Amino acid sequence: MPIDTPKITSITGKVIIGTDDRLIVKGTAIADAGIVVSVEDEDKFLILQNDIPTNKNGEWEFRLDRELRQGDYLVTVIAKDSRGALSLPTSPIKVSFVEKPVISLFGWDITLKGLVIILVAGGILVAGWFYRKTLLHLARFKRESIIINRDLKNVFDVVKKELDRITGIIKKDIPPDERAVEFNATNKKIVDALDQIEKYMSGDIEKLE
Repeated sequence: MPIDTPKITSITGKVIIGTDDRLIVKGTAIADAGIVVSVEDEDKFLILQNDIPTNKNGEWEFRLDRELRQGDYLVTVIAKDSRGALSLPTSPIKVSFVEKPVISLFGWDITLKGLVIILVAGGILVAGWFYRKTLLHLARFKRESIIINRDLKNVFDVVKKELDRITGIIKKDIPPDERAVEFNATNKKIVDALDQIEKYMSGDIEKLE
């Protein structure tokens, strides 16, 4: 028949690697018994097992004076009397060994690895933002260029057409008054076209800057 299962009264739930933190487990058991403390990883692989005595009051304390690798571990304890009879093990208690935080923001501890990840992620986001902004600028530049090139081509086509018309008017055998009317109409179209060119050369082309 197993002897009474020991009790764990306190345990270090989190050990910060690189500091003075240590895994300390305290508890009670039957007086003058031995205590076997076992530490396993999450895969139930035994990392260490230590025997420690209880005092006459049944109190005991286990202190791990070395650091374990970063990760979660399970601590269990059994009691053993002078006859070698064993108790049932205690329920496993999880203990975490964590990296030392570099900074703490709003209660959130950030380790060196976490800080590197944040900086890299931040750099990627900033680079992505500038890349997107550049693409949008180039797309807008290209769109504006296409529109202006199209309109300028239309304007030059109008000017060329009206110049050809002037050549035709000169060759026509028509009364002077009628020739003047056609000259004035053609001249107005050319002036309007030149005004359109001036518009692009001043205000609208500034959109490309």
